[in-house]
Amino acid sequence: MLKMVQFTRSDFSKGRISQKETLKTITVIVFFLFALEHSTRFFVNLFKDSTPVLANETNRKILSRHVAVDFLCCAAVSWLGWNSRNELGECGGIVVMMRSRELKS
Repeated sequence: MLKMVQFTRSDFSKGRISQKETLKTITVIVFFLFALEHSTRFFVNLFKDSTPVLANETNRKILSRHVAVDFLCCAAVSWLGWNSRNELGECGGIVVMMRSRELKS
């Protein structure tokens, strides 16, 4: 059975995460993205006669990749960044200070 586990920074630094578990996670994610892209490609193929843009197979593949995989990955990274803004707040403060110095000079 697949279980969700949340790791902290100390888990990484103490070596509690094995390579086997990491490879399992990567395999599951890649398989999910592969299935999502191909199901979106099937859906886009249903509308291939509706517009000249979708008549080309390359365009349909690109569209299904962007709609399914790229959007989902960008949304996931944005969500992780938003949830980690407390820990990364110092970095944002440094960027704001650097920009304010550039504007003053």
